[in-house]
Order: sequence, then structure tokens, then C-alpha cells
Amino acid sequence: MASLALVMYWWLAGRTVTAESAIHSGPAFLRRIARNALVPLLALAIARGLSWAFAAYYLRVIGPENNGYYAIAVNIIGYFGPLTDFGLGVLLTRDVSRRPDAAAAYVATVQRIRLMLSLAAIPIVILVMAGYWFAGRVEINTIVTAGLLAVALIPGNAGITAHSLFAARERMDFTALVQIATALFTVGLGMLAISLGWGYVGLAVTALIANVATAAVLLRALPAAATVATPWDGQLARTLMLAAFPLMLNALLNILFFRIDIQVLAALRDISEVGAYNAAYKYIEAFALLPATLVLALFPALSRIAATDRAALQGILNKALQFMLVIAVGSAIAFSVYATPFIWLIAGEEYLPHGATALAILIWFLPFSYVSAITQYVLISLDQQKWIAVAFALATAFNLVTNIIFIPLYGLTAAAVTTVLSELILLAPFVVIARRQQISLPIIGAGWRPVLAGGGMLAVALLTRGLPVFASMVLAGCAYLGLIVALGALPREDLARFWSALRGAQA
Repeated sequence: MASLALVMYWWLAGRTVTAESAIHSGPAFLRRIARNALVPLLALAIARGLSWAFAAYYLRVIGPENNGYYAIAVNIIGYFGPLTDFGLGVLLTRDVSRRPDAAAAYVATVQRIRLMLSLAAIPIVILVMAGYWFAGRVEINTIVTAGLLAVALIPGNAGITAHSLFAARERMDFTALVQIATALFTVGLGMLAISLGWGYVGLAVTALIANVATAAVLLRALPAAATVATPWDGQLARTLMLAAFPLMLNALLNILFFRIDIQVLAALRDISEVGAYNAAYKYIEAFALLPATLVLALFPALSRIAATDRAALQGILNKALQFMLVIAVGSAIAFSVYATPFIWLIAGEEYLPHGATALAILIWFLPFSYVSAITQYVLISLDQQKWIAVAFALATAFNLVTNIIFIPLYGLTAAAVTTVLSELILLAPFVVIARRQQISLPIIGAGWRPVLAGGGMLAVALLTRGLPVFASMVLAGCAYLGLIVALGALPREDLARFWSALRGAQA
């Protein structure tokens, strides 16, 4: 698998990616959106499938306790991701999609800012993890793991800069291929590291090497015009950091309210409970990436039309909500009803029943999270990112206080319930902010059909409990899809236009 990934990396690195002409309406526009949405979604499915297969191996090898230590290290690094990215990726995509001629200056400035921030993060991460070690909450290996992951931020952020530029040029198909190659390379190298007995430290080594390889491919494939050496522009750097600060704050608060439960669990409960909770998050993290993948395909177009065509912006939002709620409701019911077999599949008996309990509750964050994610990017396209920070601050405060109160009493169950409620708390201000911008969120209109179809799916799942699990899943899934089509949750004319666009037909 690692060899196949290296071949793919070599092939990708030899390609020169050229920009397409900017056509923002009609069949060409729809074809581009279709390509930029479905190709990354396919890549995400393949990459996550490989990741889950690898997790099914290493979770059984390292066990719940070591997975708990690894989860703490990954969780700490998660907070430094937004700090070192500093919201510059979203800003680069938004601004360069509007002004392609600014690409070289933006890339050079963003790369230098991120390098300085990443270098500064390394000693801070090590000091934080040393504090955990002195408190007796982690092993020495956990400090080493966190240190390696901190170093991995340097190539990781370099790759993100290139990825953001490709997004601005609406070449998500290329970065999707890189994502598949990265997944193949990571799984192959990770399998080797685990088989050599390196434990969860080997996972960090794998992440570092994979980030270096990915950054090298993406940077080499950048157009020559975007890599022209430019002198340091202090004024541009200050302008970018001031504009990006709300985006950084939003991302940081998002990480805090979404993953602070790991830190509270680690401080107040047994480390094996942290490991079981993290096993459930293997599914949650995959589903959380889905709206970002879809919205990234739409974001350049959103950024261009937001200031001039509010009706078109509303239309895109409505269609995106329809699609995302169909996925969210069906997935929430499936992973809640079949939580035990899903946890057994990815982690094994050692992670039951706590992992299944966490998954059955956590998965209900999906509907609220998907609506929030799409709305957030619409608001960013309208330059309303400062108000998003207020919403995240409210949700983070609720999450932290609720976890501290209830985790000592109810453990991971309290953490999972708090995560779901926090998404609901986050969504409420988004609705208000959107309305002030004359944008409505048709949640009921877009959601009642998936909910009704989900009720049918649940009924079939309960009626087929006596059958083998796989047979029950298939029947329940077919019931949901059949009802989705029958109820018109995804209008047939929209699907017909979408597939026609993919085939290159003139709609």
C-alpha cells in the first residue's frame, strides 16, 4: 500500500495544474460544482474507509488505555491546529477566488506566518504535555508523541496553504487525489510502525512523514505564477492577520467546544474510558469532515456571489441543506441503532459497551452540526465572521461548564450528551445572524422529509432485530432510501441536472 501511494505521489507531482476560465453560471458552473463536490466526497469516502480499516487494526493492538494516551496527545495538538493556521486558509481561498492576481503575494505571506506560528507551538506543546506528566496523567511516550505531532504542524500547514490555493482555483479534484494517496501512504507506513512494536508513538511518526510527503506534492504542483518569490510584505501580513483573527478564533472555539470533553474526561475519569470515547470519535470525525468537503466546493462561488446576488446565495444554501440533512438524519439513526456492531467492527470487544454508548449519543450531533457548518461558510462569504466567534464562545462556555459538572457523575455519557446540546446552542445564534443578513434557514422545510423517512428506517430496524445485523442494516437502509425518493427529499429534477452536469451534458 505504501508503494502504491509513492507511485501516486510521483504521478501527481509531475502534473501542472492550470486554472480554468471563470464561468460562474450555466452548465459549466454546474459541472464545476458537481466535480468539486463529488470527487472530494469520493476521495473522503476512500480515505476514511482506509483509515477505519487501519483503526480496526491498531485499536485492537494498542488497547483502550494506550489509545486514551494517544487521544490526549492528538487532542492537545488539535488546539494548536487553528492557532498555527490562524484562519489564513479560509481567507486565502476567499480572497484569491475574487482576485487571482494576488495569489503569489498571499501564498508567500501566509507560508511565512504559518511557519513562525508552527515553530513557536512546538515548545509550548511539550511544556503542556510535561505538565500532564508531572500530574501523573500521561506517560513519557505521550510527550514524545505530542512533540512529533507538533513538528508535523510545519509541513501540515505548508500543505494546507497549497490546498487553499487549489480551492480558490476550484481544483478540488486534484487535492482529492492527493488525499487518497496520503491515506494509502499513511495506512501502509502506520501498519509497518505498529507491526514493529512502536505503539502509538509510531502513529505520530507516520503522521509526520505523511505530512511531509503531502506538502511536497501539493507545493510542487502549484502553478509557477503562485510560487514567484516575493519579499516580505509587513503591511499585507498585518492586514491578513487582522482579517483572519475572527476566523482563527472561530476555529479554535469550535475545537474547544467539540473536543474539550476529552481533556475533562482525562482529568476526572479513568484513561480507558477516554480510549473508549475516542474510539467512538473515529466515526464522528469522519462525518464531521463531510460538510467541510461539500462547502469547500461551494465556497469560492459563495464568496463571489454573496455581495451581488443574495437570491442565488439563498438558493445554494437551500439545496445544500436538503442534501446534508438527508445524510445526517439517516446516518444518525443507523449509527445510533447499530452502535454496538459499529464499535466492535472498528475497535473490538475491549471498547464495549462504553464505546457503543458514546457513539449512540454522539451521532445525534450530525443534523445540528451540518446546518451550522453550511450556515457558517455562508456568513463568512458575507464577511460576518466576527459574529460567528460570539456564537462559538457561547457554545464553548456551555460545553465546558456542563462537562465539568456532569462528567464526574456520568462519565462519557455526560460528555456525549453535552456535545449534542452544544451543537444546538451553537446553531441558535447562527439563525439570528443569518436573518439579519436576509438569509433564512429552511430547517423544517428541508428536514421534515428526512425525519419522516428516518422514522420508517427506525421501524424497519426494530422489526428486523432478530435477523443478522448486516441483513437488518441493509433492509433499514433500503427503507430509508426508498422513502427519501418517494417523499421527494431530493427533488428528481435537481438530481437529473446534477448527474447531467457530471456527464458533461448541456443542461
